[in-house]
Amino acid sequence: MNEVTIIISTIIALFVVSLLLIRHWIKQSAKPNTSDEVVEWLKSSTTSMNTRLDESMAQFNHRLDNSAAVIAQVQKNIGEFAEIGRSMTFYILQNCVEILVNKFLAI
Repeated sequence: MNEVTIIISTIIALFVVSLLLIRHWIKQSAKPNTSDEVVEWLKSSTTSMNTRLDESMAQFNHRLDNSAAVIAQVQKNIGEFAEIGRSMTFYILQNCVEILVNKFLAI
């Protein structure tokens, strides 16, 4: 009976040690393994990306403003051409009326 007690005690001790090792392993795996260097690298990368993104957005906004100015100038020019067209139409009609009146009066 003495040998059975020793074997059972040994099995229980191994089981407890195994549980403790598993618990320790789980705690270690739950801890983040990031070092301060990695955190600093991530911060600098994020800052650099934000800077580049801000610069790109500023360039995009500048180009968009220039495009809006060009479109406004084109619309103004189209309006001027439309006014010229109306003036020409009026002038042509006026000349046609004068020609017809002169022809009618000449008869």
